[in-house]
Amino acid sequence: GYALSDLATVTDVSSKNALHMDVWSATSDAFTVKVVDYGPNQEYGTGAPNYAPGGDDSEVAYTFDLVQGWNSINIPQTGTTTNLAQFVFTHSESGVFFVDNVYFYYDSAFDTCTATTVELTLKADGIGSATSVRFTGPWWSWDPNGGPEATKQADGSWKVTLDNVPTENMEYLWVVDGTQESLVDNAANAECTSKIDSGNIITDYAGYANRVWLTTDSLCVVDVYDSCQ
Repeated sequence: GYALSDLATVTDVSSKNALHMDVWSATSDAFTVKVVDYGPNQEYGTGAPNYAPGGDDSEVAYTFDLVQGWNSINIPQTGTTTNLAQFVFTHSESGVFFVDNVYFYYDSAFDTCTATTVELTLKADGIGSATSVRFTGPWWSWDPNGGPEATKQADGSWKVTLDNVPTENMEYLWVVDGTQESLVDNAANAECTSKIDSGNIITDYAGYANRVWLTTDSLCVVDVYDSCQ
C-alpha cells in the first residue's frame, strides 16, 4: 500500500542534510518514504500539482526498518531538494501507520565533509547517462580534461573530493562526457541572481559565467549541471 502527501507550496530544503519523522506501526517491517522534487520546470497549482511540459521531477527513496509501536527516524538526505513538493509513503502490504513530526534539519553528524576535505557533488539531474564527469577551471587552464575526475555515487550523482581545502577562492565549471557547461544564458535570463549576489557565480552576462567556491563556503557543495540551482 501507499499514501501520498502534497505540500501546500514548493519548498527549498537544500540547506538541510537530514530528514526526521516519527512513524507508528502495528508490525515490525520495512517502510519507505520517497521525497519528490518537481524540478525547476514544473508548475505547482492549488491542490493537485500541474505538470508543465518538459518538467524534470525526481525522487529519492529512503527505506528503514520499523519496530512495533513508535519509531523516531533520522535519515541522512542524499540529494539536494530545491523544489520539494511531495512525500510518498509505501509499504509491502496495506495497513495502518501514523506519521508525525516530519521535518528537514541540519545535523553535523551527517556531514561527510571534514575540515581537511572539500566535496563537490553534481546531481544526477539531466545527466543520467553520463559516463565521465569532472570539473575544470583556471587552475587547470580551463582544460576540459585537466581538472579532477568525479566518482559516480549510488544515487546517480558524481562527487569530487579535494583532499586539501583550497586556501583561495576557486573558480570552476563542470564537464560531462567532455562537454563543459555554460551558465552565460542562465545568468542573462536572471536565473542566477542569488548566487551572483553571494559571489558563488561571477559573470559579465555575455562572455563568461563561472562557478566560485569561496573559502567561507560550506565544505560540502552540490550543483546541477548547466543550472544555477
